[in-house]
Amino acid sequence: MIEDAFVLSRDVRLALLATTLAAAVLPAVPDSLSLPAVVFVCCYVWLCLACVRLQIRLRDPPSPAGLPLTLFFLSALASLLIASGNGVTFSEWVRAIIPFAFLGAYYLFPSRLSQQDAQFALASIHFSANAWLVTSLVPVIPALRGGGIERLTHLGFQFLLPYGLVGLVTSLFMAWPRYYRIACSFLFTFVIVATAYRSQFLIAAILWLVYLSRSRYKLLWATALVLAGVFAFQFLHGSVFLDAFVQRFTNLEEAASSPRAKEIAYAVSNFLRSPIVGNGLGFRVPVSVNEFEPVTGALWVPYMHNVWAYLLMDLGIVGFLGYVGFFAGAAYVGWSRYRVESPGFTALLLMAALLLYFTVEAAFRQIQSNLVLAILAVVLTKSLPEKRRDRLLEPRCAPS
Repeated sequence: MIEDAFVLSRDVRLALLATTLAAAVLPAVPDSLSLPAVVFVCCYVWLCLACVRLQIRLRDPPSPAGLPLTLFFLSALASLLIASGNGVTFSEWVRAIIPFAFLGAYYLFPSRLSQQDAQFALASIHFSANAWLVTSLVPVIPALRGGGIERLTHLGFQFLLPYGLVGLVTSLFMAWPRYYRIACSFLFTFVIVATAYRSQFLIAAILWLVYLSRSRYKLLWATALVLAGVFAFQFLHGSVFLDAFVQRFTNLEEAASSPRAKEIAYAVSNFLRSPIVGNGLGFRVPVSVNEFEPVTGALWVPYMHNVWAYLLMDLGIVGFLGYVGFFAGAAYVGWSRYRVESPGFTALLLMAALLLYFTVEAAFRQIQSNLVLAILAVVLTKSLPEKRRDRLLEPRCAPS
């Protein structure tokens, strides 16, 4: 890829790569005084400044695809007054809005990008997933021998981040050398299985089916997956991990009566109290509802494990429609431009996988998840495939 093929300046691309890598090694629950947090903030400020300079130079008009996101942010800001009336303190409200604020990275990028820009953005996300894999998995390898733990999440909060799905999608559906694709896709699949989340496992299975349906080597890939599964089963037979894994996938009665269902019922009842504007970000959920016992001894938590129920309860119909409208619009624009072509198809699959995961897990309240979603929305709505060149890009992409 030659320099002239990019709309994003080299400064912006370096800042984007640095920011995504810094986010990947940021703890799932960041400490404001930690070195990783300081590095991430510095990289993000660098990205903001570099993008502002580029926007000024290009004089680029704002993208209309960002209007629903603006509605969502206005709803979130207005919720401060509502939340305070429901007993939420200012610091609690700030902690609730900070992760969503990184969806605002969408506004930073010009509204007319090239396909090379989109490919670079997805590659940055992919390498950030690799960085997460190395920094999270390598330190716990000794504890994994023999399957003596129930799941990876018992070894560190980093495994709560959905980078396993991020890495799997970008490994399977981006253009990589064959053996690199094989190594990365199997490593990320291993991590997804080892975290023992039903939702991640089922989403990963769907992603593999989509990939196999498009691959020329269906039989080879399918055989390799089956053999890997048989080998893993034999190796882990009788282990704590395998017993717990099987139980999680067979005890459907427990899943149906889990705290997730109680959370949804609680959210619906409070949504009906204030259906238009909600109860404010950070609205408290009793620990008796989600059966979580904070180490602080608190009687409530400010979140639940379903993004749709959470938004309806906290921001009402207005905030919910802003959030849904933004991603639905991004999906529609991306599909109409790219169909099954990369990088648009890759971004669409990853966005769908993350939003589906948010239906049963609270990863939507993590900075990393929202930053990745913002970049995916940029790829879907602000880049054009080569065959649909925007005339405003032609002077930058024409051969010298």
